Amino acid sequence: MRKNGKEDDDDELFEISKKQQRKKSTNRKRSSRRLKKADDEDDDDYTPQAQKESSSSELQPSSEDEKQNKKRQSHTNVKSKGTRQKKQPKKTEQQPQQQQQESCQEEQQHNKGDEEFYKLAEQTLPIFMQPEHIRDSEGRRPDEPDYNPSTIDIPNDQYQKLPPMFRQYWNAKKNHLDSMIFFRCGRWIAVMYNDAIIVAKMFNRYLGFWGKDRPCVTVYDNQLPIYQRALLEKGHKIIMIEQLEKADVANKEDGEVVRREITQMISRGTLQDLGDAETYEQRNLLVLVCSKAPVNLKGHTYIYGVSIVDCTTNLFTFDQFFDDAQSNHLRSIIYNTKPVEVILCKTPPEIEKIFKNICNPTIIIYKKSFKDCEFIFQQFKIEYMEVVKGKNDQNQKLFDGIVIPSRKEQSEQKIDIDINQGLYSDSKQEIREEKCVENYQLSQDYPNILIELEKQFYHEKKQQDKEDDESSFYSYYYSTQSLYLLLCYLRQLLISDSVYRRGKFNFLDSNFTHNTHLYLDSQALESLEIFNVNLQTKITTAGSLFDYLNRCATAPAKRLLTKWVQSPLQNYKLIIERQECVQELTNLIPKCAEFQRRIKSLPDIERAIIKCFNTIHSHKLKAVPITGGESIGKTKLKEIKNVLSHIRQAAEAFKIFDQDIKQLKSKKLKEILNYRQNAKILKDSLDELEKCMTMDDNEPKPVKGVSPEYDQTLDRLNEITDSLQDELEKWKKKLKCPEIVYTHARMKYQLEIPEKYLEGNQKPKELIITSKRQGFQRFQTTFIEEQLYKLRKVEDELSQKLLPFINEYFTKFYSHRKEFFQLISYLSEADCLISLALVSNEQKVSCFPQIIQDESAKRCELIEAYHPCLLQNKDVEWVPNTIKFTGSIDTLLLTGPNMSGKSTLLRLIGVSIILAQIGCAVPAQSFTLTPFDRIFCRLGATDRLLEGKSTFFIELEETKTILDNCTSRSLVIIDELGRGTSTYDGVALASAVLRFLSDKTKPMTLFATHYHILLDEFALFKNISQCVMKHYQEKDQVVFKYKLIEGVAEKSFATNVAQIAGVPKEVIKKAKQMEAKITKEESKINKNREILKKFNQIIKQLL
Repeated sequence: MRKNGKEDDDDELFEISKKQQRKKSTNRKRSSRRLKKADDEDDDDYTPQAQKESSSSELQPSSEDEKQNKKRQSHTNVKSKGTRQKKQPKKTEQQPQQQQQESCQEEQQHNKGDEEFYKLAEQTLPIFMQPEHIRDSEGRRPDEPDYNPSTIDIPNDQYQKLPPMFRQYWNAKKNHLDSMIFFRCGRWIAVMYNDAIIVAKMFNRYLGFWGKDRPCVTVYDNQLPIYQRALLEKGHKIIMIEQLEKADVANKEDGEVVRREITQMISRGTLQDLGDAETYEQRNLLVLVCSKAPVNLKGHTYIYGVSIVDCTTNLFTFDQFFDDAQSNHLRSIIYNTKPVEVILCKTPPEIEKIFKNICNPTIIIYKKSFKDCEFIFQQFKIEYMEVVKGKNDQNQKLFDGIVIPSRKEQSEQKIDIDINQGLYSDSKQEIREEKCVENYQLSQDYPNILIELEKQFYHEKKQQDKEDDESSFYSYYYSTQSLYLLLCYLRQLLISDSVYRRGKFNFLDSNFTHNTHLYLDSQALESLEIFNVNLQTKITTAGSLFDYLNRCATAPAKRLLTKWVQSPLQNYKLIIERQECVQELTNLIPKCAEFQRRIKSLPDIERAIIKCFNTIHSHKLKAVPITGGESIGKTKLKEIKNVLSHIRQAAEAFKIFDQDIKQLKSKKLKEILNYRQNAKILKDSLDELEKCMTMDDNEPKPVKGVSPEYDQTLDRLNEITDSLQDELEKWKKKLKCPEIVYTHARMKYQLEIPEKYLEGNQKPKELIITSKRQGFQRFQTTFIEEQLYKLRKVEDELSQKLLPFINEYFTKFYSHRKEFFQLISYLSEADCLISLALVSNEQKVSCFPQIIQDESAKRCELIEAYHPCLLQNKDVEWVPNTIKFTGSIDTLLLTGPNMSGKSTLLRLIGVSIILAQIGCAVPAQSFTLTPFDRIFCRLGATDRLLEGKSTFFIELEETKTILDNCTSRSLVIIDELGRGTSTYDGVALASAVLRFLSDKTKPMTLFATHYHILLDEFALFKNISQCVMKHYQEKDQVVFKYKLIEGVAEKSFATNVAQIAGVPKEVIKKAKQMEAKITKEESKINKNREILKKFNQIIKQLL
């Protein structure tokens, strides 16, 4: 590092690099990442030297990084300051082999050299960061109980030795040691100390140093989102520290630095700006609390409280439910939400394994105790308390039954974002005292669901004769605790005022949902390949049912369709209503296609709106813009302008259906597509917002008269720019040169004058040269410099004056949220229905199922149906199948050779039911069914290594779930039960399960097996029909017809399938010999089976 033109000779690492650098070219000297004192007017302290970055679209090391990485190898090999390397001989044509060997050796030593260099860098960290000295803020060592790894103790004597800017850094870092800090230094963002080592390792960046003990990597704004997303995916948290003022405001003579503040704290589950990585999928943060369930007749083991938020849409969902020992319902929630970050509180160890096995999120363990519910309900209201201007007009009826605070309480988690403590004199220390405002009221935006939760608490508490533990009487105790933990976490990350305050809340109520929707657990979704197809080597969405159905043009519609497929309808009227909508849209296919074409170019409007909402009162608005950059406020105003334009475009798209509204029979579809009904309200909202703001040279500004203070400051700015324009005209006349213009390259307002007008002594003394280009010279004058100083001051002031307008404008934008969300709701539903209509219209054979309203009339008749996903391959002539549960038949006992199509048939019936109950057409000649309440699947064989469960154990767990939860209105699909154990044990297990299902609960069951002994055992069961996949044998070949018929399969033809699979002939030959021997032994048994068959026939005749 250079300071006042002198090198820091005490920096041993840089002493090494100096000696190595003598052998490098001048260009490489210039590209070194060593630190220098910045001359830029916006840099208040020493900043890393600028470096050429790689493309913002990739995280590849820059060419300079690669050069410096090579130098890094040599750093670790230098043992003394006098070490020198031999000069390499010139390359000749006879040396390629030698060069190749040297290259291989260098490649092998590369990783080792890196690690040694990083270890050396870690040794240079401050003493209080070294493993042998590190302590938390309470002085505890890592091996002591209650050690807090998120804090660090900095001895006062070492803290006082730090330069002012690094005190700012450690004021933040000491309470957030587990977070990565991105520290704004003018045009650059610095990542320092141990964080820099992590970044250098992850991105193959060269690790520079800022002084003796400060490893440092610089990041530029255009690459910041890429670095952030990559670090978050690795489980790191990120803190952004921004400048609140520019360098020329700070008094450097007094040793002061510019004020900085924590403006943003991000975790993996709270990332809102997804950038280029944005997809339609939800990005969920989940909080789970758990307790042992009280003894009950249903045999529940756990009781869970779960809260989920998607910070990109501000959608909150929470629930409380009982669960079995395998946590099957919890598995389904995890599978459907796939959280990227999870907070666990008082959960058993196996729960963490379940999360890792399904979606591998970032997991945080919370160890604190639960809070009293009354305290929690008061905490829920803090963000919703608002200042009353004038008389309190609280709506008492709305909040009847809950406790209404009279003042705004302090939240339990108060995060100090000010990192400037002790850096300024008392006279200049910023005073942060909140105005004493006594008149607060609870906002009418306070969510109804939270009001109902609190009412329920006080009602149930009143029923208690004595003061019992709240968990023993309050029905939603654990969901309340989980939601509070989620709120605490959002407060810690400084986003509760945006995400929570402007959230949409939804209570799942699992028990109610199971009665209104077809329940598909995680096992059913996986086995039926609804969202993913497991190809062993990889898991893909291609070929899944959702991939087949998803023709949506917008991201909100894709999220809505996901919910429809996850939870198909069960209510007869709702199924028919949606079916009618889809059926009518199939008659409007050309207009549907045009509608989707118009909305396809739209971004994710829902997330864009929420992103604008979350900017209100955001700490990010305080940051000053970097040189040549734009303030956050102006950027957000532009975003709102774009969002308003997209909302108008989305609304206009509905016009295409204007002429068809009257002919539609479905009331639901009329409501969705009726543009004129909602257009006026929406148009008024858009006009009101657009008339407040104008765009001038792509700069958002409040319309004149909206913000008087801004107008006055803008007038002063215009006066300065006018005076600068007058100065330009003055020099044009003085030099008699109309070609003189202002240029704004490195410096603003440079007079660019052709050299021919400055030859000899023609150049006036007032002109101060600033730069040159071919044929021209650039100048400024004392007057221009003075005006530029004033201009900078007024521009900063203008940015500050814009903030009140931004907050007011964003608040007004938020006030129209109902109209915006109504449009998104109609747009999403229309897009989903059109997607189903397009799919229904394209099917080779198509029918809209006949839904039976009478639940007691169990029927399921699927005639000549195709698996919809197979139809996407049009090169194959697929075989349709008929599956009937008629009369007293509720079980199909299915046999057939391997590869005969049994698994596809089993999936066919499950997928067809899902299509029917989401309102879509089914690829079949006809389909009649009574709505099912749940589909159970026991298909395939897999283990769960992370949970320590074998294939057979999982098979038994899934079987237990079926036996415990199926009803007479369920569909049960079981394939080869008992395959994971010995033959006799497997037969016994399969027989017992089939007997239980057919005798006790009597669901509609498809039971596929290779145990032919079961055929004889259940031959006399009147409710069981025996079916087989049609096939026949020609010599040594088995011909599969893939058609379901009545009958039985005599054998499984395993050796024939082995031959098709390419098993060596020698192995197949020996297998056939062994098969022949076993067949002889079985012939004796078969004689007994023949006798049993004849006996059964006699019994049938008698009956």
